[in-house]
Amino acid sequence: MQIAPTRQQALNYIYERAGVELWQAAQTYIPSEPLGGTWSPQQELLISSIDNLGNTMVDSTWAESFLATRGRVSTRLSFRNLPLNIVTTTFFNQQKEAFFHAGFEIRPEDLKVGEIDTRFYSVFDIRTVVEDARTGREILARVNHWETQFKEDKGQPMAQPVSFSQVVPLVPGHYKILWVIDDLITETFSFRQQEIIIPDPDHTDPFLSRPLLAKRYKRLENLRSNEIYPFRIFNIQYDPGFSEAYNKGDNLSVFFQYLFPTGSSIPEQIQFEILLTRKVLPVPEPVRFEHTVPKERLSDDGIVFVHRQIPVAKLIAGDYDLVVNSKQSDGLTSTSDKISFSYRDGEILVRPRPDALLSGPKIISTRYWLERSRQFELLERRDEAIQELERVLTDNPAAAELKKRLEELKKN
Repeated sequence: MQIAPTRQQALNYIYERAGVELWQAAQTYIPSEPLGGTWSPQQELLISSIDNLGNTMVDSTWAESFLATRGRVSTRLSFRNLPLNIVTTTFFNQQKEAFFHAGFEIRPEDLKVGEIDTRFYSVFDIRTVVEDARTGREILARVNHWETQFKEDKGQPMAQPVSFSQVVPLVPGHYKILWVIDDLITETFSFRQQEIIIPDPDHTDPFLSRPLLAKRYKRLENLRSNEIYPFRIFNIQYDPGFSEAYNKGDNLSVFFQYLFPTGSSIPEQIQFEILLTRKVLPVPEPVRFEHTVPKERLSDDGIVFVHRQIPVAKLIAGDYDLVVNSKQSDGLTSTSDKISFSYRDGEILVRPRPDALLSGPKIISTRYWLERSRQFELLERRDEAIQELERVLTDNPAAAELKKRLEELKKN
């Protein structure tokens, strides 16, 4: 068996067919074009083991990540599996416009840091790409840059995770979201992806957003109505705790959103059942509590926001599933949703961390409306793009850019 004549062809073959150890060794020793570094007999043995690939079960994670991020990652970056926890959900504002919220956390033991004069820092670029899950067409792409500094004694390990969050406006549709996280300290990247569905709030069956837990929250005053921040729902800023692990001292609460159809009539009431079940055998009786919203508290826009404190006094240390069920008085029932989390009664499980680094605010302005109409176009829904601009121009008749774009859409 011949090794490919160029370094790139050889690497391509190895990461598509071999495991991580062989791929890493091949980066430092390819016979036709050495990269430098220290050669060892072990590397020669690993290279020669290519002949046995047909008899070896391999992990294709590396190859899949390279192929999925092709064209989006700088050639100077190499792939590493960065342990990263991601928490996501979708919330609608009072105008029924959807915003996809995402929070990321890297544990201190997985964090690579730079040092300048005993000051430690981490630097990341987060590349977010949203694709139409049906066609693969790119709908939205952006890069957010995060840099944070730590005050630590020299030689001591990092005591705080790094966390950051973002909010992305999306029109109704079925999407694949890809994140490429560039660690600019180590010149490596990590890759994650997720599929989501943004329902049409005016033509949807009952919709339950993914419930989230918050370790703390703050009610805000004097808000600007045109600013959207990650995990800020109406006038409450939440800290979800992106590690999904909580301590006894956390002010634990659950929050989620529910959309109900408003075409015929408003239901007499909507009832939510929240179950907390400890994941042990035999399965214990869950901690159960309910939240009921009567008709007089249901608004015509069909949006219900629920925020309830978790009865932590009833919890004991362990891993839990949290399930939210909803039921309307007219018999319609939404799909239940479930999340998992860890709770430690008095144990220090999650170290204190800096405030989450926010990518916001997302400003509701002319640029925002143009972005929404562009998303409709890319999804091949030109009529909805026109309707969106006509609706906005009803309240903002002097918006020249929106008028111009509407004329272009109608002309074409």
